[in-house]
Amino acid sequence: MQSPRPTVNLERFGGQDGIRRWVERFYDKVSKHPLLTVIFPKDLTASKDKQYRYFVEFFGGPPLYTEVHGPAFLRYKHRKAKIGFPERDAWLLLLLTSLREETGDEELVAAVEEI
Repeated sequence: MQSPRPTVNLERFGGQDGIRRWVERFYDKVSKHPLLTVIFPKDLTASKDKQYRYFVEFFGGPPLYTEVHGPAFLRYKHRKAKIGFPERDAWLLLLLTSLREETGDEELVAAVEEI
């Protein structure tokens, strides 16, 4: 993956199961957010799976994302989506809120926010 290595590892999230729960909670929020529902497909199944695979790999787990989708050239893969600052900020807020709700670990949330 081309992203910088994170300072937290997969086990800090509760392993792959913890990542799965976080992603599920996050996409439940995405599906209701007016700025984000227009960017994502109505059926979020594939989006959840990709995000799960990406986070597992990014946070030091097995290469689940790369094995299925190839290298994570995120800018290229998101090129068709109209993502401005409001969409970016909404996405990040929901991501961090979901992590906070799932883990209750403020240090972990702060570490993820730094990445």
